[in-house]
Amino acid sequence: MPSVPKPESPKSRRRNSVWKHVEREGGRWLMDHDGPDPAVRNAGWVSSVGRVANTTQAGYDLRSLHYCGECKSRESFPKWLMNAWLQIVEIAKHNGKAALLILKEPHVPELHVLTKERHAELLGYEREWQARRGE
Repeated sequence: MPSVPKPESPKSRRRNSVWKHVEREGGRWLMDHDGPDPAVRNAGWVSSVGRVANTTQAGYDLRSLHYCGECKSRESFPKWLMNAWLQIVEIAKHNGKAALLILKEPHVPELHVLTKERHAELLGYEREWQARRGE
């Protein structure tokens, strides 16, 4: 006898709504600061806010001119990670610097975490540099 799918619980619906919101906001941010990828502009599987259609099985959530992005939304992240991030954000702010958290695990590419404000600033510099070069 075929199994009947269970109806989605309110908690599950809420969780899906939250991650879709995070993806939309992340996609809008990338479109505003990096721009759309012209290679897929009219492909139909990347939305106007940069979200990749989940039917594509592409394995990522966002696509822009320079990025393929993955969004993770959790009720909480590991305490040590959040403490490290909040610590460096505060220290950097106090010292008039940009925050950078570097995470390294053996045999895995290093992860550099920075604020979205700093990321936007760096993308702005990149656009200016490319404009000067005529790209």
